[in-house]
Amino acid sequence: MIIIKRLFAEKILRYNENAGRFIMMLKRVPGIGKGVYTQVVDNGNNILKHIIGVLVQLVLLGWEFVKKLLFLIAFVWLPYRILANDCPLIAEQRTLTLMFLFFLICTVAGSIVNSVICVVDKRDYFMTRVVLISPAINSLGKVMYRMVTDFAFFALALYVIKLPMHVCLLLSLITMFARPIGEVLVVLMYEKARLLYNNRGAVFGTVMAVSLMAGYGVLYMTRTVSVFWHILVTPVFVIAIVVLGIISFLVLCNYRNYAGIVKDAIATK
Repeated sequence: MIIIKRLFAEKILRYNENAGRFIMMLKRVPGIGKGVYTQVVDNGNNILKHIIGVLVQLVLLGWEFVKKLLFLIAFVWLPYRILANDCPLIAEQRTLTLMFLFFLICTVAGSIVNSVICVVDKRDYFMTRVVLISPAINSLGKVMYRMVTDFAFFALALYVIKLPMHVCLLLSLITMFARPIGEVLVVLMYEKARLLYNNRGAVFGTVMAVSLMAGYGVLYMTRTVSVFWHILVTPVFVIAIVVLGIISFLVLCNYRNYAGIVKDAIATK
């Protein structure tokens, strides 16, 4: 239980901060707002506080989902619609085309470009230097949170754009376990190719640009999608990615210099 609290200390702290902030906002609302503030602050009604906190958290999670859905529409669904107008075969291969684009842009590029080490901020500095959470524990907690949210939000977002349910779940599962694989690749970049890591903005921008151009360019030039990409939802491929993801996460957990890498990334941000 203690390790769980330490892994998700930042999320627990943010949960309490958001609840407190919303209660302070309610204080300014005539009538019910003052009563809620009195119950929580003056009378110590923790049940009411947690109800408010859960409701606020649900709203924030909803906003996270909306952002992922908008990203999916902008970079996967909309390009498909544009290409489908000119390419009848792509229009007929709707599910396969969306699978191909999603895998390149969200799974491959997303797991590297949005790696936890590369998006550290002042909040991470606060958690490691003030709250005194180990940099490795703080980072691993963020990786685990992103894995869970990637699976849940992408599965729902893919279902919204009308992909079959089993495809939604399998693609989201692949993306979930690609997250720790991307983290290990970035750690190796830090250790073995420091120059690339120091210029990670340009490197990751290139990775995303190449993924976009490869996805859109291949579809436009060939006017179709290879049936090879059905492999994305085959049991062998899915199990292979899950196993690699688990191994990668265990590597992060036991990597001797992981805490030092995260600490240095925070210090040089």
